[in-house]
Amino acid sequence: MGQALPLNLRQQIVTFHQSGLSYTSIAKATGKSYDGVRKIVRQYKSTGLAGLSTKYGQNRAIQSDKLVYRCALWLKRHHPQWGAPLIRSILYNRYPTKAIPTIRTFQLWFRAQSLNRPKSTSPKLNISQNIEVHQTWQIDAKERFCIANGQRVCWLNISDEYSRSLLDSRVFPPQTNQ
Repeated sequence: MGQALPLNLRQQIVTFHQSGLSYTSIAKATGKSYDGVRKIVRQYKSTGLAGLSTKYGQNRAIQSDKLVYRCALWLKRHHPQWGAPLIRSILYNRYPTKAIPTIRTFQLWFRAQSLNRPKSTSPKLNISQNIEVHQTWQIDAKERFCIANGQRVCWLNISDEYSRSLLDSRVFPPQTNQ
C-alpha cells in the first residue's frame, strides 16, 4: 500500500505545476509517479490548499446516533459472547427509525473499547510422522465422478503418505445400492 506524501512535498508539486512544468517532469523531479502527481494537482484545483492535507490525523467522531453507540457498547459489555452481527440486528429491531451502522463499524467500536476477545486457537494435533515408506497408506475414493465423455465413474486411489507416491488407481462404473 502506498504511503501518504508529506504536505511540503504536495505543496512543492503544486508549485512546480503552477510554474508551468508538465506532470512527467514533476514526477521525475520529485521521484513520484505520474498518476500520483496528477492526482495531487487535481485535488488542489478542486479543493484548494485544504485538499492537500492528509485526512489520517483527523479525529473521527461517531457518525451515528449516540444512543445506538451507547446501547451497542452496553450490550457487548453485558453479553461478551455476542458478536457484532447479533448486536446490530437487536438494535435494528429495537430502533427501526434510527440509522444503524454496519457490522464493521460495530467491530471497530468494540475494538476501540477493548471489548473484543481474541479467538481461541485450537491446540495442534500431535500426529505422528511417518518415518519410512509403506508405514501408512492413504485410500481416497471419489464416487460418481463425471469424466470428459459424460460417463459417471468411481475412482479409487491408494498412495503412500511418506513418499507421497501413487501405489494404485482403479476406475470402475458405479454400482447400484443393494
